[in-house]
Amino acid sequence: MFQKHQFRFENRWLREPELQPIVEECWTRNRESDVLRRLTLCSKVLDPWGKTVDGNFRTKIRKCKEKLESLRDKYDEESTTKFKETNAQLASLLVEEEDYWRQRAKQYWLKEGDRNTRFFHTSASARKQTNKISGLKDVNGHWQDEQKKHLRSGTKLLPKSIRRK
Repeated sequence: MFQKHQFRFENRWLREPELQPIVEECWTRNRESDVLRRLTLCSKVLDPWGKTVDGNFRTKIRKCKEKLESLRDKYDEESTTKFKETNAQLASLLVEEEDYWRQRAKQYWLKEGDRNTRFFHTSASARKQTNKISGLKDVNGHWQDEQKKHLRSGTKLLPKSIRRK
């Protein structure tokens, strides 16, 4: 018994130049279909594409900071240009990271520009921990907290019509 993967659109994809052509191509290819069918087909194309979009912010941010540090005491024209470009790249990455955690933390009431990424990360992690199932009560009322027991006990609690045979 496997749970079907649910498609989730990432807001940070909106900054990717490849997104619009993918959506346009998918949308126009299925002109005869209704909107719901088009969205479903579009999600099937975007889901694998989204996995290829790199979201490793910590590594990218660290590399940008290291590059800025190496350019800090250089005043020639080339180094100054690279410093400005890297600084702009860092600012963009910080905004992306903030959006990423805001989407997961569901804290929409925070104002734009608040780079409180630690808060977003903590909120998202806390919600994930709250949603985690750490044990199940068996038919005798005893808590089972081992994974194998979950599977045995959990399937006994399911209606017979959906149990694996």
